[in-house]
Amino acid sequence: MWLWCEFVNMAEEEVALKLAENTIPRQLQHGEFRFIRLFNPTTGKFPKAGKEPMDKGWPTEMNYAYTDSYIVKHVNRRNNYGVLPRGQMCILDVDDIEQLVQLDNEGKISFKELFQDTFTVISGHKSGNHGHYYFRTSSKRWNGKKIILTNPDTGDHLGEIYMSDFSGFVVGPNSMHDHGNRYVANDKEIVNISTRDFEKFINYFLPVADDTAQYQKRIPKSFFDSCSQSSLTSKLGLKI
Repeated sequence: MWLWCEFVNMAEEEVALKLAENTIPRQLQHGEFRFIRLFNPTTGKFPKAGKEPMDKGWPTEMNYAYTDSYIVKHVNRRNNYGVLPRGQMCILDVDDIEQLVQLDNEGKISFKELFQDTFTVISGHKSGNHGHYYFRTSSKRWNGKKIILTNPDTGDHLGEIYMSDFSGFVVGPNSMHDHGNRYVANDKEIVNISTRDFEKFINYFLPVADDTAQYQKRIPKSFFDSCSQSSLTSKLGLKI
């Protein structure tokens, strides 16, 4: 599978080293990320696949810098933690890597070009088909929002993008998934994506908002080509 191969091809000792790390990766160690403590509310045991925030008010107040003793002690004990994007940082949370690659191969999006060289965390999900792709963009149009990625042809949910300052989080690298596997990160730097390239990427997934565009999408072009203005309004049931 694309991108997963680099983890598979690692020497066994390198994989073991990564899984043994008890710290937040260096790529996330700066002020454009905040962190929260996670736990499993069913068992009450912090390391066991917890995805629930421990602290009330975590979206606004009870989140921490990577240097804060609360998060440092929590992560050093191999407990799960969450990552919140701030500043110009964003996180593409993919639930179906294979479908995004297929759309890329069909020339519909530029997934590989934009994200293959960025800091990436492969989820501990047993499928190996889920991942978090960290990136920076200066686009401010979507700040504070979550962008849902749905395949417009099939309706399949492919993931979402957590934009800077959105009140949401992804599970951090080295945390434990409930399938029993850890979230494994590569060692690449976080890439910058231009506003133009970012907007082009997400536009494929956005619903059509313009009425004219909706008509053009739902009605074959041959219909318009064969109609005069008067017959067109008649066929559409419109009054002028």
